[in-house]
Parts: sequence; C-alpha cells; structure tokens
Amino acid sequence: MRILTGIALVAGVGLASTSCNNDGSSGSGHDPVVYHIPLEISLEEAAAQALPGDTLAIEGVPSPLTDTIVFSENQTPLVLTGTKVRPSIVAPSGLPAFRFTSPKAGTRIAHLAFAGGNTTISISGSGSFAVDDCKFSGGQIQIFGSGENLTLSVSRCEFLRPQAFGIEVQSSTTLHADKVTVVAAGDCGILITGSATGQVTHSVLYNSANFGIACTAQGTLTGNSGCNDIFGSTPVGNCTEPATDLHLELGVTVFSHENAYHLDERKLRPLVAAVEREAGEDLSSEIRRADAVPGEAEAVVHPSAATEDRQMRG
Repeated sequence: MRILTGIALVAGVGLASTSCNNDGSSGSGHDPVVYHIPLEISLEEAAAQALPGDTLAIEGVPSPLTDTIVFSENQTPLVLTGTKVRPSIVAPSGLPAFRFTSPKAGTRIAHLAFAGGNTTISISGSGSFAVDDCKFSGGQIQIFGSGENLTLSVSRCEFLRPQAFGIEVQSSTTLHADKVTVVAAGDCGILITGSATGQVTHSVLYNSANFGIACTAQGTLTGNSGCNDIFGSTPVGNCTEPATDLHLELGVTVFSHENAYHLDERKLRPLVAAVEREAGEDLSSEIRRADAVPGEAEAVVHPSAATEDRQMRG
C-alpha cells in the first residue's frame, strides 16, 4: 500500500453471442431480431417478445418504468444496448429496473444510463452477465449479483451516489470489475460478501461513507486485483488489499498513471458537480491540483522502476 501526497493531478475516475452457424442465426432456430426502442416498439413490449440472440437497441429515452422488467434464462443470450449518449432508463419506485435469472454467456448491457431503483439491475442464478460503459445514479444498490456459478463482468461504468453500494456480489458470484468509478456511495463502493470473490482493477472509488471496497462473511478480494485509486474514505474493509492500490490524503486528489486513460479531470469534475447539486454540498476542496516537483511523482508512483534503474546502474 502506498500513501501519496503532493502529486499533480494526471487523471481521474463483444458482443459474444454464441453461434455454431454461419448465417447469423442464434443457433436456436430463431433469426435474431433488432428491436428499435422507442421508435418502433416500447421497451416493455420488446422485452416480452425477445428471444435468444435478439438485440434491444435503445435509441431514445424510453418512458419511465412502472414495473420491473424480468428476463428469463430461456430469453438469453440477449443484448441491450444504447448509443454514445447513453439513453436513460428510470427504474420504478422502490423496485429494480431489470432482473435477469441465470443469463447465458453473451448476455450484456452496454451504453445506457440508469436512475433509481432499490436494486437497479439484479442478476441471480447461474451463468454469465456483462455490463459495459453504463452510468448509474441514485438507487440503493446499483448492480447486484447473487447466485451459484454466476460470473458478473463490469467495465467502464460510472456509479454516482448509490444509497448503499455501487456493486454488491454475494453467494458464490465471481465479480470482474475493471475501469469502474464509484462516487459518494452511501456505504461502500463495492461490497463482496457471502462466498463471493471479486477482482477489481484500474478503478476509482471516491468518497464512500465507509469503505471503498468491503469484504464481509467469506467474501474475498482476489490477489490479481490492483491499480485502483481509493480516496475520500477508508480504502478497504476486511479485504487483503493489493500493494498496487494508491491511497490519498483527504483533500488531495491524485490518480495513478495506470488510470490516466480511464478517467481524466474533465470527466471527474462533472461527476463531482452532479454530487454537489444533488446533495447541496461543496466538494471543490477535494478536487484540486497539488504542487509537485516534476519527476518526483513518477519516482513515487513507480518505485519498482526506480529500484530497477538503480540496480542496473549499480
């Protein structure tokens, strides 16, 4: 674990549809369909009709949901995708937006925004599920995975002010979280509990109420985790933390070079501004540049490289 202060701010926070055919079929005797939402069909209608291999292309903002949309195992693999502007899906009050049961490999959500929900997206049972390039705001638990032999992959996602957790996994779920950003979680940024395991890499966990990453019961943060930036809270709770994580003193924002391509200052400031607007708080003192002597920061961030250089010269 390395504690860094006084370093200049440098950064912030396939579709795999299985097929044995060459004709684009899903292999189930069903020719894949692309549903254009909401231009041609509502989200609820498309979800009710969807079959394995189909794509729900959400190209505009659908109407707020009044009930949870449930996707069964026999509807998957299935893809829900938005656009580069990430159309927003509003969860029904006190309910999840989506619930997936035992999704098959290739089931994926990408390029969408979500608001609200007690659990915004819930995945249970077995199977495999991926979430990529999505943004979540509000809600109690924004992604929840619980099942036997369930693999949950989350990448390039932003989680803004969840009431409890940005991501929670339990039971024997395996989590792979890469390049995720959790801002101002009401409890912990990521919770790994039950007998779940989590690999968390290249991620930013900022200003959680308790821990950036927490492990409870038999939950485990795997040894191949690391290169995370955890600041504004106690970094981890009951987890064995990778040595490559960076910790920052409160009031000084510093990010590792590993995450420079992932979240730069221009992306971080709008996230924090959104938190301020929602909470009526001023967090500007925690987003400021620190003075640093050029070259010193690099030596601190990559001590192993400096050590190797000295050994070569010696």
